[in-house]
Amino acid sequence: MAIIIGSLDCIDPRTGEPRLIATVSGSPEEATAIYEVIRPHLNPAVLLASPVELPKECECVVPRLYAQVRSMGLIVHGMTLGVYGTGERIQPCRYCRENSDSILNGIRLEQGQRGVTTG
Repeated sequence: MAIIIGSLDCIDPRTGEPRLIATVSGSPEEATAIYEVIRPHLNPAVLLASPVELPKECECVVPRLYAQVRSMGLIVHGMTLGVYGTGERIQPCRYCRENSDSILNGIRLEQGQRGVTTG
């Protein structure tokens, strides 16, 4: 199974500081193992999202990304999803598209204001 990677370009409304939240697909245990491997190679400013359990029907990482943003009270400016190792950009999975209202509940979106590619 392919590893899905995702990131959210955010800003902290309290400080104005930009934040980049990233995560990978898989169970919480699998994501944690991947985090341990990639962390030394990432920019220290990248925050890896807590590897919360994803819904069984989810085939991407959107709920994990937005759970982190919700817990931090960040404003989202853009999202990027892709398949690791291929460079292929993808859209949120069907589950996430169909449940976007509940996934995005309580999250402030201001897409397109910082030149970030979404999708």
